[in-house]
Amino acid sequence: MIAKIPGAEAGELEVSGGHTLHYEIYGEGDTRFVYLPGGPGQPFSPANAELFDPSLHVVAFFDPRGTGESTQANDDILHANTTRHLVGDVVHVSRQVFDDDRVNLAGGSWGSFWAMATAAEMTGMVDNVVTWANFTGVPDHSDYQITSPEIKAFAPMQLDNLLDLVSPEARTNYQQMAQELGAQIQAGGDSAKVAAIRYGLHQLWMARPMHPTDEATANLYGVINEPSINQDMEPVQVFDMAALFGLNPLQEASIALHYYGAEPFCFVGDIYIEDNVDNIRQINGKVHILNGAEDMSTPPSNAVWLHEQIGPDKSTLQIVEDAGHLRSDKNLKAALQAQIAAIAQY
Repeated sequence: MIAKIPGAEAGELEVSGGHTLHYEIYGEGDTRFVYLPGGPGQPFSPANAELFDPSLHVVAFFDPRGTGESTQANDDILHANTTRHLVGDVVHVSRQVFDDDRVNLAGGSWGSFWAMATAAEMTGMVDNVVTWANFTGVPDHSDYQITSPEIKAFAPMQLDNLLDLVSPEARTNYQQMAQELGAQIQAGGDSAKVAAIRYGLHQLWMARPMHPTDEATANLYGVINEPSINQDMEPVQVFDMAALFGLNPLQEASIALHYYGAEPFCFVGDIYIEDNVDNIRQINGKVHILNGAEDMSTPPSNAVWLHEQIGPDKSTLQIVEDAGHLRSDKNLKAALQAQIAAIAQY
């Protein structure tokens, strides 16, 4: 099996529901980490390894259920795919890779909530948690993404195009919006492609820093914001163009909307963060919370809320200036590398 990360060791692990996870082990250090991708619906990428020092860390990466090179026996990527299944998969991968339950967790965006849910359920196995672009699992915090005047001013074209696909009632309720978009994707055909592309373009634009500080990021979001992409070009054409670059917008949107449209929201059930603070506080180390000051998708207020929930004795908070949602933002990346390296020194 070929690893995506140069120098990593790749393997497969069968888990429940007919799913088989693709995982990779990177690094030769003593400090164990499990990396949890965002989305939900995103696989890990080789660039994720840049957060870690292979001389200090040994890291387990894996493609979550239904993503990347992980497979499902009947190609039903949504079967047995809930937050609790994902928490269980962290445990299975940790035992497979490290032969030990004690690990540190790192995750951003959806991965931050996944890490917190794992900490709430598996307190004894978690040493430290590093989160960024903090998604809280609180429905009101997600409604902000489609109702906030700031968002409407920040991404008017992408938001209008997305909300045009759903009922007026769903335009102020993220969960209901996800349910309606998810139904369009499940219906198949061109309507599925349109829903997937408009959802994907909105998510990409929301991840943009308010003031990009490097040329590559500025150029990327200049392309995304082209009227020819958002208005003139048919979404089906954009979908087919994305496929040429090896992207799978239908798969990623399908899984994301499966979670955001679920009852209860994101399959959270009884593992809402605010209901499990006492459990989270029992982890062996601390939760280290970082957030870009210009993150429009998961704003700094989310990180402050999380820090207040857990308390200053069991969590740290760092708001990173001139940084947005993406781990690849220069300042956020440097802050994460420093925090993750510091854990190896404990």
